[in-house]
Amino acid sequence: KKAEQQLVVQSLAKDGPVEPRRISALNHDILGFTWSPDGRRIAYTCKLHTGPDLTGDRKEPVEAFLIVGNADGADMVTVRTEKGPGAYSIPLGSLEWR
Repeated sequence: KKAEQQLVVQSLAKDGPVEPRRISALNHDILGFTWSPDGRRIAYTCKLHTGPDLTGDRKEPVEAFLIVGNADGADMVTVRTEKGPGAYSIPLGSLEWR
């Protein structure tokens, strides 16, 4: 069985929250993440688990997501999805920060 992956953020500010905050769903594999140039937003790509054994069998259809939100994990929005046998990852390089 594959271990669950999570994406967490934690404030480094003196007056910020002490505990890390999970920003990803528990049923996804995190594929990559990147910060916006100003550090205010974060984007990550993930893949929906495809079966109970979580083997990552590439023959099974999968769904990949590109999710963007605030650096504190608030206001997370799915901005792109791909579904099917070839949907293993959405390149973060295709993200344009605005």
